[in-house]
Amino acid sequence: MKKIIFVMPPKEWFHGIDYIESDRIVEYFKDNKIFDVYKFYHIHLFFKDKLKFKDFLNIFYIYFFFKIKKPEYVFAYNAGYITCCNFIFKKKIINFFSQILNIKCILRWDHINEQIPNIVENILSKSKFYNINDYKKFFLDKINNKNFYHYTWQNDEYYCKNNYLENLLELGSLKLKKLSFFFTHKTLKDKISFKKVNKNRVNALIGYINKPSKPGFNIENILPILKDKKNFFYKQYYKSLIDYSNYEYSKKKVEILQIENIQFHGINLIESSGKVTNANDFFSEISKFFVIINPISPMSLTITSKFYLIFLNGGFCINELPPIIPAKLDKFKNFIFYKDKSELIEKIEYLKNNPSVYLSIKKEIYEISNNLKINRRKIFENEFNKK
Repeated sequence: MKKIIFVMPPKEWFHGIDYIESDRIVEYFKDNKIFDVYKFYHIHLFFKDKLKFKDFLNIFYIYFFFKIKKPEYVFAYNAGYITCCNFIFKKKIINFFSQILNIKCILRWDHINEQIPNIVENILSKSKFYNINDYKKFFLDKINNKNFYHYTWQNDEYYCKNNYLENLLELGSLKLKKLSFFFTHKTLKDKISFKKVNKNRVNALIGYINKPSKPGFNIENILPILKDKKNFFYKQYYKSLIDYSNYEYSKKKVEILQIENIQFHGINLIESSGKVTNANDFFSEISKFFVIINPISPMSLTITSKFYLIFLNGGFCINELPPIIPAKLDKFKNFIFYKDKSELIEKIEYLKNNPSVYLSIKKEIYEISNNLKINRRKIFENEFNKK
């Protein structure tokens, strides 16, 4: 088997979700004998302002350990977990994996218009580079290198048009290829029924709920800037756009919660401890609800993988209208996408009163989701498991 490194985020990051997802992927690789995996637990070393003597000893040990083991790739659930593992020497950014160990880095981009600025800001916080305004240009000129291989799940008719992200964000030089870990999710097809519907089951709202904190600027002024998603890459706009996106996303969820008979299921950061449920159990459990409502953040570029995971587990998702409707879902657009709260209520009532339509859509998109899972597995095997 090929040897790989998998970078594990600290358990406390992002409420533990990325750690659980990473652990699930690693176990899948091991159980299916795809890779011989070495978990990398030392990402914290690269977030320190100053390294102590024992830190240097630790780094030297890690370096020689991997030089002996000779892994072929380094993976991570999030591209930032690899790109932030840098040393800075005389204004040069040297990545531990791609340049010191000289191995191929598989960078999985999610919300790339947010990730790139966060990666650059992390580096700028550790070193006094000259004033940076264009995060994307800095990343491409100073951080990107020949051993970085760029991938995303948002790159075809399941999510958008081909090359949509490259064209929208002018990222052609990254040459984004297809990659998701969608195929590692477990689903129990024998427990999924498309014959009965219980319309009395309550609805659910997926994700987190944070109390919306109104940004300290005139919201009307931010809307024209938001229209061009490339503006997330500019320092002068980035914080305002993120603050607005977080505010608007939280506000949408609070408004949905006020609709009669909508019940929240997930991680409620206002009322609960924020305990994270295993990803496979989460999508299986939430799919028991009649409808799962999924609002989108203003910074989002497409629908997310969780839409398909809900259907793959036998659930039904009504997603807020994304910037672009995927070709695979176009025939269902009048049933599974909503523009505003009143339209959402209408669609839920329609589905309750038309169970045959509900079950038909549920079954069809389940098949689409299953095909996505198979497709992603084949792409992964062709890309990384060649003999």
